[in-house]
Amino acid sequence: MFEVLFLFPRDGDLGAVDQLLAQRLIPQITSGAGLRSVRVSHDAIMSPGGPPPNGGVLEASFDALADVMAVVAESKRHPAERERLANLRPLVLLFEVTERRARTAARRNRVGAFSPGDMERKEPDR
Repeated sequence: MFEVLFLFPRDGDLGAVDQLLAQRLIPQITSGAGLRSVRVSHDAIMSPGGPPPNGGVLEASFDALADVMAVVAESKRHPAERERLANLRPLVLLFEVTERRARTAARRNRVGAFSPGDMERKEPDR
């Protein structure tokens, strides 16, 4: 499984980040094959060492690297949107993960995933 993280700087235009996510990035990512989930931060980003340099996070999980690269290839067809994203100065990280579930995870701690294009907070499963 491959994860993609977009870390948007705290000192940037977070309103423009939200707009780009809702209008372009999330719809583009959710239209790709192999998508497992998309999660978007809301409210303040916290860090135990003080305020972090990031003000917004988008995390997407895909089945395979080829699925991620297909989304990247599709994005190249929209140079104006790529420039708009670049102007927001995100740090983009791509990495492979192995998912391991904790044996002691309580059901009440699980949170539902976002639906395609959904920017609203989902309540935990009960």
